Amino acid sequence: DQLSVLTKGRRAALPRHQTMRATLDWSYQLLPPAEQVLLRRLAIFRGTFTLTSATAVATCEKLRAPDVFDPIANLVAKSLITADVSGEIVHYRLLDNTRAYATEKLEQSGEYAAMSRRRAVHCCAVLDNAERDWERQSKTEWLRNYARWIDDVRAALDWAFSSAGDASLGIALTAASTPVWFALSFVREYRERAQRALEAIPTASIAKPELEMKINVALGAAIFNTQGIVPEIATAYARALEIAEHLGASTYALRALWGLARERYVQGDYRAALSFCERFGQVAKTSGDQAADLVHDRMMALALHLVGRQAEARLYADRTLNHPAAVIRTAHKSFHEYDNRVAARSHLARILWVQGFPDQAAAIAQEGVAHGLSLEYPPPLCYVLAYAACPIAFWNGDMAMATSYVQLLLKQSANLSFGYWQSWRYCYEQVAALGDDDGTFEFKQRLDSLRASAIGPIYSDLLSTLREELTGPETIARAEAGEAGWCAAEILRVKGMQILKDGGPNAAEAAEVPLLRSLDIARQQGAHSWELRTATSLARLWRERRRIAQARDLLAPVYGRFSEGFATADLRTAKSVIDELA
Repeated sequence: DQLSVLTKGRRAALPRHQTMRATLDWSYQLLPPAEQVLLRRLAIFRGTFTLTSATAVATCEKLRAPDVFDPIANLVAKSLITADVSGEIVHYRLLDNTRAYATEKLEQSGEYAAMSRRRAVHCCAVLDNAERDWERQSKTEWLRNYARWIDDVRAALDWAFSSAGDASLGIALTAASTPVWFALSFVREYRERAQRALEAIPTASIAKPELEMKINVALGAAIFNTQGIVPEIATAYARALEIAEHLGASTYALRALWGLARERYVQGDYRAALSFCERFGQVAKTSGDQAADLVHDRMMALALHLVGRQAEARLYADRTLNHPAAVIRTAHKSFHEYDNRVAARSHLARILWVQGFPDQAAAIAQEGVAHGLSLEYPPPLCYVLAYAACPIAFWNGDMAMATSYVQLLLKQSANLSFGYWQSWRYCYEQVAALGDDDGTFEFKQRLDSLRASAIGPIYSDLLSTLREELTGPETIARAEAGEAGWCAAEILRVKGMQILKDGGPNAAEAAEVPLLRSLDIARQQGAHSWELRTATSLARLWRERRRIAQARDLLAPVYGRFSEGFATADLRTAKSVIDELA
């Protein structure tokens, strides 16, 4: 509404505004009829447009496609349209004041609704290839071709869902424009627009199930990234899966299953996540999609790791790094999934650490961070930082590296509408600043604040592995019920240490029970890093009870199985205890 100051109270308007309007009036009246028509119709574009776009939107029986070029050239010569000739394709645009003036003329002509419809149809046609081109073009090229459409998409959607618009066209455009919203990180806005589109489906004149399916898949990702763990995520993905299975749309069935698996593991339901991953594999096998096989391997690596089956998880994780490069390039399939080079290294790094290879784990996580930085797209980088790089640095006791990674996560998530990653950044930031337990009320407050920030089981599980003081009763209950999977051994170890700290006449005997169970779980899972922590704690307990030989026979062989990581905090502590037992 840039010309509002010019249209309200002509006599009271500033002289320069009166002059500006007079100049535009004079210029417009001097234009031949064809140029007047073209100028006001092109005012419908909010961003730049090409000759092809101008032709698609502005032509009619009286203004045919061959007749568009000369009027545009004349409007450029008269400075009513600007032309950018720096690239292979010329891009045109109207300056803001000219567009505002021409929009008034468009409204007065009675053609505004028709041009709005044509713009929406054209946006759908242009963006229909956006996802396909993401697999074929460099990011720079892709953004050059599609990012400039975002303002026209916004305006087209506003019109489509207005009382004078066409909701069916708005639904189609919401689905087609999904990649642009995610690529530009406008995920919060997209979530609101997707919800609006889905609300309109029951009353739309033409409701296509495949559009509802596509929007629900994208909505699940948008909700996850902006709101975190809420029930609406599973609802959206489940509805998408239902439609995909009915239509036989394997690609979207895979995406929905991927989303459902992610929702379950974030909720801490690791076994259900594994079940969805296995269903994903069944669909991938019948689809013949080689890239889907890679995504399945990656999903299985994470799910098996989370349920505690580390050796099997390692096989899948190794395989994800050995697929053909062409397959790896396309494996993410859409903007809201994660680049394989980043995610695969994130999973492998975690598995390696739990298996007792802390140096290799740190190196693989660092590789994932480097790949994430090279993408110049924050979500994959936030993924490897939150799930691998930060926790591994904390587990290794490398506080300098942990602080560096937390700062990088802060920087990468600061301008995102992806609230989920910001919540992880807050957790790690607070852990890094927690300090030593000095028994003060302030320290307890910091602990309570951190525990409260754990908005789901996956947070609580992981926080419990970073500091013993962060392990709460709900997390211990999950471990005792067999729901904590990958970190159950560590949580039960912490329970034993808490019993010892609380004291009591039979504290030592009571603490041995969870410690021995922890040791058994760690050995069953091949979780040598957790086994080392538990063996160290148990050896200390036995030393205090003068069971020196038994303590040494327990801890020394566990320490002896390590071939690396001797500078990490856990191995230095274990070595110190062994020396004391000599």
